[in-house]
Parts: sequence; structure tokens; C-alpha cells
Amino acid sequence: MHNLLRLCSFSLATVLPVFAQTDRYVGGASPGAYPDLASAIAAAAPGDRILLETDLLLYTSVVVDRSVRIQPAPGRTRARISMTPGGTGQSGGIAISALTPGIALEFQSITFEMDDMTWWNIAGLRTTTAVQGEIRFDGVEIGTLSRQGWLQHVLLRLQASKVWLRGCTIDAGAQSSDTACFDSSIGYEASSCLDVTADLLVLEDCTLRAASGAWIQSHSTNCFGCDNPLPYTRRSPHGGFALRANTQHTYLVRTRISDGNGGG
Repeated sequence: MHNLLRLCSFSLATVLPVFAQTDRYVGGASPGAYPDLASAIAAAAPGDRILLETDLLLYTSVVVDRSVRIQPAPGRTRARISMTPGGTGQSGGIAISALTPGIALEFQSITFEMDDMTWWNIAGLRTTTAVQGEIRFDGVEIGTLSRQGWLQHVLLRLQASKVWLRGCTIDAGAQSSDTACFDSSIGYEASSCLDVTADLLVLEDCTLRAASGAWIQSHSTNCFGCDNPLPYTRRSPHGGFALRANTQHTYLVRTRISDGNGGG
């Protein structure tokens, strides 16, 4: 395995088989619209378009087990998917479990927002295992709701044959000192952007900004109702990483990458 970094002109367009597609609307008033993203994906055939008529709020995981295109409905320039999995820290987000041979899974013009408080060492957008096939992101924004970045997480973690990002921004924010409501200390690296294992990774016209660390301070009365008798002060010793790539070939095209600084 080796990493080959090349700065060159590179196009996202590749030749893929043509399949008949059906448009499946989510969350709107269109006839036959699905009430949520999960039901639309379950009904979709590979190659179908999932068209978001409204912004979505995900409390539990949505599993993607086939290659579709998820994008705003006609008339909308962007769609927003917010991920707030109920404080569990181990669920929610979008989990990719399988791809369809010969068809790329595509996310286009979507803004993904993740709640800092519920992500602990888990990616909001992720593959659940190594998948064979191609995943594309076009004009996608990924960030955190509060922009504090004070829990450890990776915003996007993928294992696939090919991963393409064009015109995308992944911003983990920066940690801020916080009077936290936890009864155990937090001392890990700050939030990170993109972790990829693939044969081919292409980043074209993208910006990746990982979180810098900060001091984190608790108080004795926990705002969730349980008391912490011994307040602590703790730093995040490591900034987050912008890109971690275990690949055969990595192409960075007009792309800006910024790791986070350490805290304290």
C-alpha cells in the first residue's frame, strides 16, 4: 500500500452504466411522497433519485444499502439533514452498509449538521464495513450544529473502492472552553474531518478544517440532573486531523486541508 499525492487537473465525470431511474420524493406534498428518508431508500431501486422537499432531522440511523442519489427536490438549491440522535452517542446519522455494482452512491447539494453532544468516537456519515463500489459527494457541506467541536468524533469515515468529493466543505469547527455537564473527564483529540480507506480518493475544490483543542471545565451540578462532586479541568492534548487516507492513489486538486492545533 502506498499513497500517491498528485496535484493535477481532474474531472469527477466517469463513464458508468445507464439505468432507468425513478424519482422518490421525501417529506413534501408531492403525490406518493415518503414520510422520511429511510422509507424512501427502502422502496428505491438502485439508481433512483431521492429528492428532499423539506429539511430533515434524524434521531436514529438511516441505513443506505444500495446506490441511489440523494439531493434537493427541483426548485431547492440545497437540502439540510440534521443529526441529533437523542444523546445516545452511539446511534444516528447515515450508515452505508452496501453499494450496487456499477452504480455510484451520490450525495449532492446537501448540508449535513451533527450535534456535538451526541457523537463520541463515531462518524455521523460512515460505512459500517468495507464496501465495494464508488461513493460521491458533490457540493456537500458537513459540520457540527454548535460549532464547538468539544467531543471526539470524525465527521466522515468511509471504506470503499472509490471516494470522490467535489466542491465540498468539511468543517469540524474549533473547540471552545465549556462549562461541561459531564461526570467523567474528556481528554481525547479534538474533532476530525475525513477518514478514508480506498483504492482511489479524489478531493477536488474542497476545504477540510479540523478542530483545535481547548480546555474543558466541568461544574459540580450537572445540568442533566446528576451531580459531579469533584469538578475537573482537562485539556484536549491533540488537535483533530483534516484527512487520514489509507489509499493506493490520492488526488488533491485545488484543495485546502487544515489540521487542528493541540489544546491547553
